[in-house]
Amino acid sequence: MRFSEGISNIKDSVRGDNRPFDFHIHSNMSDGTYSPREIVSLAKAGGVFTIAVTDHDNVSGVREAQTAGEEEGVHVISGVEIDTEFECELHIIGLCMNINNPNFVRLLEDAKVHRQERNKLIIERLENIGIPVSEKIESQKDATVTRLNIAKAIVDCSFAQSFYEAFEKYLNKGRAGYVFVERTDKIKAVKTIKEAGGIAVLAHPCKLQCDKNKLVHDLKEAGLDALEIYYPKTTEGQLGELMSLANRYDLDVSSGSDFHGKNRKNTDLGCAYQNVHCLNAFFEKVMLKEAENKRLS
Repeated sequence: MRFSEGISNIKDSVRGDNRPFDFHIHSNMSDGTYSPREIVSLAKAGGVFTIAVTDHDNVSGVREAQTAGEEEGVHVISGVEIDTEFECELHIIGLCMNINNPNFVRLLEDAKVHRQERNKLIIERLENIGIPVSEKIESQKDATVTRLNIAKAIVDCSFAQSFYEAFEKYLNKGRAGYVFVERTDKIKAVKTIKEAGGIAVLAHPCKLQCDKNKLVHDLKEAGLDALEIYYPKTTEGQLGELMSLANRYDLDVSSGSDFHGKNRKNTDLGCAYQNVHCLNAFFEKVMLKEAENKRLS
């Protein structure tokens, strides 16, 4: 059962003034399909008036989204999703950072170089077996090309019928197009976000196949602020488990849709938000942090 189906069974105080937000969104500056400006328009149309565009390892869409937000009445905070080195997929979301902080910029530049080297090898391997993906990969200037972008190119070349099939046949470990990439150290990611004045959030912990207690302990020691518990794939059982984990380490609770536009169906902006005390309290902390950063800048 998805948490949205069983949330009424969770005892949590509800604040009267519902403030939907979405702090996990991808634009076409990584593996989403909509531009930052289009995302702002979609958020407004859907009644989501506070968002963060959190593209993979880059902040190239933040300014465009913030400018559009000012024009359309949608509050846009700075955001990023950093892919980190771990035994399974592990992403750290940063919110409210100073995107011009030198160490933060350097971290993203290093990640970009490693990813570009990996992508070049993947494309070469796929084209060696007759899949002309380079002709199909669409990316904006300064955008991050992820394996999802490459999977889409494989589908567009008619060598797979779905992204899942593209990964299973060509991109997963042991397949012709798999290439290891050196990712950012997870502790460094959290510390760099904090150094840049940001809030560090563990993305979609419901997906982690590991010792979550040890992982969260280590990340908390580095400065982790919150867990992204309200997420489209979080089950009711996971919700209770993750809330206990957040309480154990005195962490806040965040919400994000992981919106990718047409690249991820049945996921709408703001769909993971619930009007519960823990999310509204985190919302207030984020707004206060942003105000503090502006005052100090």
